[in-house]
Amino acid sequence: MSPEDTMPDHLFVYGTLLDPRANPMAAWLWQRGRRVGDAVFQGRLYRVADYPGAVASDDPADCVKGLLLALDNPAQVFSELDLYEGVPDLFRRQPVMVKTGKGETLSAWIYLYNRPVRRLARIRSGDFLNDRGFR
Repeated sequence: MSPEDTMPDHLFVYGTLLDPRANPMAAWLWQRGRRVGDAVFQGRLYRVADYPGAVASDDPADCVKGLLLALDNPAQVFSELDLYEGVPDLFRRQPVMVKTGKGETLSAWIYLYNRPVRRLARIRSGDFLNDRGFR
């Protein structure tokens, strides 16, 4: 079994890719996967610009709210998304554990912010779409 066989085929999205109507890349992504459901990641969410950045947290009270997508062809999707997300400078893609709305814990890929966050405003709700600063 190759390492690729053990990698997740799910993607946790929490920002500009949440809504397929939001931008062309979101529409492209949603044509290549299906919605599994709501999920949360143990992390903190920050305003970077007109998009958020998530970082991992050791505090179980910290959560980033998003959606879990099952990808049809992860290798193809990630070759495009890595460019869109600015990997490896702006974001880095890594597998993490997320909790679904049904209480299941699953492995999924996430794009984590790869720069310092100390000067960024935190989105304490962990919810990009419902944060007042983005409406």
